[in-house]
Amino acid sequence: MKKIISLLTLLACGAIAFAQEPASSLQTEKQLADLDSVFIELYNNEEYVKASSTLDQTLEIIKATRGEADSSYINTLVLQSKCYYKARRLAKAIDTVKRAIELYGNHISKEDRSYAVLHDNLSVFQSANGENKEALENGLLALAAFERLGINDNDMAYVLSHVAEYYYNNGKHPQAITTELRALNIIRSYHGERSQEYIDELNWLKRYYESNEEQKKADDLQERIDKLTEEVEAGYIDMPDENITFETVEDCNKYTREALRCCKYLFGHYMTAPQMTQAANVITKWSISTDQVHIGLGEAEEKLAEASGFYISLYVAGCSEYALEEEKPDFSIEMYRYAYYRIIEWYAANREKDIIKENSFIEKLIKAAKKDKLNEILDKQYPTPTDEKQKIEYKF
Repeated sequence: MKKIISLLTLLACGAIAFAQEPASSLQTEKQLADLDSVFIELYNNEEYVKASSTLDQTLEIIKATRGEADSSYINTLVLQSKCYYKARRLAKAIDTVKRAIELYGNHISKEDRSYAVLHDNLSVFQSANGENKEALENGLLALAAFERLGINDNDMAYVLSHVAEYYYNNGKHPQAITTELRALNIIRSYHGERSQEYIDELNWLKRYYESNEEQKKADDLQERIDKLTEEVEAGYIDMPDENITFETVEDCNKYTREALRCCKYLFGHYMTAPQMTQAANVITKWSISTDQVHIGLGEAEEKLAEASGFYISLYVAGCSEYALEEEKPDFSIEMYRYAYYRIIEWYAANREKDIIKENSFIEKLIKAAKKDKLNEILDKQYPTPTDEKQKIEYKF
């Protein structure tokens, strides 16, 4: 079965954060915080049955103090349904998410993205439980809502791939193919063809071709899958040519997804990977002209670059990745820390395999981290331009 749409986590995050909301008493707040800690530990240890039991206690407290219409109650139900799903208690997962859908629709909205996502989650649970007709019905409800809302992002690809599978399970093979091709178009735009996400979906498409007795297309697709798999395993992804130029903000906006892909490539590969220089050049050029990230440079970054200018590209990639994923373009201490966390992680992995030479500046940061003083050091070296002219000069 394919993944649950990532927005389930977004919906459920309130259940983890609810202890920060105003409670009816300090005692209640402490109870919720304690239960929250227990739940997180159990969930991370994959003890999903015990985790769901902990959420039962949480639900009782929220119901008594805030009522079932409160968003924290609904979010906790969503999270509990995921626990049941992971524990393969599918009937309980279905009943729980149905209750969440009922409460969400009655008290929050029947027209927004989250309501559509809940129907997608329900369809996943129903499909896993062999309820193929019902899964298709709810999957199509989610898809229609996404289309009505004009959503065409990565989560839309999840919804489409789910619906394609439900068509397949219901013997509607031509519809499965058409829907899967729509999903693949979105996945290509976000991840590129040379990505595991794209390859995984191609395997589903191959299955649908075979079921529709289109063996020639299935065989040709297998050759494509083999070629892409070989390239990905060799360390290649889809990214712009390193000689590309970004002269305007508009130019940069056309390549936002590719810029983020370059950031992730840099931090996700060893220095020996074939496209490290290309990714570094692309993200550095992109960062100069974009308005989606503003990067500060100071004396510390000069020291960082003494061994190799590549480290500045890593710094730019860290700042850019933070800005794009958090949708916070302005330079901040949080962005600064994030960039150095990523650099240190990458450096340690490469040093462990003796791929790169020692960088004395980063070694000092690693020693500080071992003493729980890394943030203290980073805060001291954080570049803080004081006027608009300096801000412009600090732009990489």
